[in-house]
Amino acid sequence: MASALLQQIAQYRLLTDEQFALARQLSEASNPDPLPLAQQLQQRGWLSQYQANQILSGQAASLVLEPYLLVERQSEDWLGRVFTARHRNASHPVSLKLLHFDSEPAAVVELIKAANLRHEHLAPLGQPLTSGNRCFLLLIPGSNHDLHSHIEKHGPLSDKEYFRFLNQILTG
Repeated sequence: MASALLQQIAQYRLLTDEQFALARQLSEASNPDPLPLAQQLQQRGWLSQYQANQILSGQAASLVLEPYLLVERQSEDWLGRVFTARHRNASHPVSLKLLHFDSEPAAVVELIKAANLRHEHLAPLGQPLTSGNRCFLLLIPGSNHDLHSHIEKHGPLSDKEYFRFLNQILTG
């Protein structure tokens, strides 16, 4: 039902208040099936294809890494997944890497801080962030050195580049 789609959107604050009000109006005037509503929200640029798919499959919670909302999945490797995201209070996109580590986020944060991680694709200080039980790294947005731009231009990072990155984490 379209109401279930709207409920998830509201619960995780995936749209602005204005967008949500209009989405509610669209749902009242359309088919109760959630797919046409999700398509309309995509056409308006309010949801990405990735976001719509996550919401329609009941995975809207996975889009939230406070204070960021995941927009598009860019790539994945052994270390984690790179996403385009947006800060809830800012309109510009950022890139972030959601780490695959199974250990407690606090332990990952301490490991990275203890290693005094520095990497050309990480925001200054390479500070890891946590959201719930997930840990992620904010990548440098809007520069020629951000990971998203690098991947778009050159393709996925090589194993050698990732091993260099991991070595920096472990040895500082």
